[in-house]
Amino acid sequence: MRATILAAAVLLLLACGGGKPAPAAKTDNYFPMANGYDWKYTSTEVSYLDSVRAETTADAGSLEYRCVGRKPMPNGREAWALHRHIRYYTKTAQARAAKDTVMWVTDTIFADQADSLVLYWATRNFDRPNVDLALPLRAGRTWDVLAGKNYTSRATAVRQEPVKVPAGEYAQAWRIEILTTPADGKMPPMRAVRWYAAGVGLVRTETEVIRSNGTLLRTVEELVSAKTGK
Repeated sequence: MRATILAAAVLLLLACGGGKPAPAAKTDNYFPMANGYDWKYTSTEVSYLDSVRAETTADAGSLEYRCVGRKPMPNGREAWALHRHIRYYTKTAQARAAKDTVMWVTDTIFADQADSLVLYWATRNFDRPNVDLALPLRAGRTWDVLAGKNYTSRATAVRQEPVKVPAGEYAQAWRIEILTTPADGKMPPMRAVRWYAAGVGLVRTETEVIRSNGTLLRTVEELVSAKTGK
């Protein structure tokens, strides 16, 4: 399953009874995190069978993340813990025969900001975090997501642009392009684009993968709802 991840207009609310405006949310916060925050995404898959035919599966799955506060990781470092729940459909013949086409994955990932870097740990290797964002975002800024033995992955902040998802429209979302290249060169690079909105976080992801049979699988994950205190 795609891996997948993290999170904007500024709302001015009057405090009850006092008549004083509540503090405005930070408009440059692309990593909003607090206990109780949650994000829900839906997934659509487009499988290109050949150069002219494509098969689209809407609601191919869903992802939910809920922040449960700062917790210690196995390496002793404290970070934000997010319970992740992934639901997706499998089309294998065995699953269809068993009438069990829905699968779930539930685990806990960690995320934190260290200086200018937004880090996340989504595997058992807690000594080597992935770099989600390098702040402040500006056009042309690049960073290594994770350099492993079998591949390299590099991200580039391209520009701010409007993006529309089920959760709403974001006029100034940052477009981040990621290229993951296998070290042996036997498979084509995997391309991904992510959009981040201030005060919300990740709102949309597009991923393209060339499968072993040469066909293309395109996955789109979009934010359905978010609770980020904004």
